[in-house]
Amino acid sequence: MRLYLAALVTLLGTSPVHAASGPFFSLGNTDFIVTVSFLLFVASVIYFKAPGFVAKLIDGRIDVIRRRIDEAIDIRNEAQSRLSQSEEHRAKALVDAEQIRQRAVAEAIRAREDSEQALRDLAVRRMDDARERIAVAEAEAIERIRNESIEVAVDVAAEVIASSMDRDDRRAATASSIAAIDQNLQKGL
Repeated sequence: MRLYLAALVTLLGTSPVHAASGPFFSLGNTDFIVTVSFLLFVASVIYFKAPGFVAKLIDGRIDVIRRRIDEAIDIRNEAQSRLSQSEEHRAKALVDAEQIRQRAVAEAIRAREDSEQALRDLAVRRMDDARERIAVAEAEAIERIRNESIEVAVDVAAEVIASSMDRDDRRAATASSIAAIDQNLQKGL
């Protein structure tokens, strides 16, 4: 209320009152008309409680803005909560990924070592198999050579003996050989 009185005193004591030519309180004086109109406007504003209405509108707007700010704070808090959860999940996922990578590396190393060992074992088995085949082939070759040598020696001995013996000597040698074979067969059975 003091504010309104101060405005009225200021208005009456200002230049429009002193600037008019002729009597101030006359309908012909435009300054008087403007001053009265202004005072009526201010009085109507005060009478209809426009400042309270404007204050209520402003307070209502302030309440709306306050609710929106509170909602924004709630949304921000929820977003921060979700962000922290997301970061926790991300950190856990990174740890899990690192563990998976380490297991994969260890598995790859184990698989490589296993395959290298399997290749070494295969090479050893093949070398042993090759040595065994060579030994068998060598034994067979030695046996064949021995048998052929015996046959050749027997043939040569037979020719030498046949050429150096007469008929009676041959019969005696044949009988002696048959008796020796007979004895060997009886010992073997």
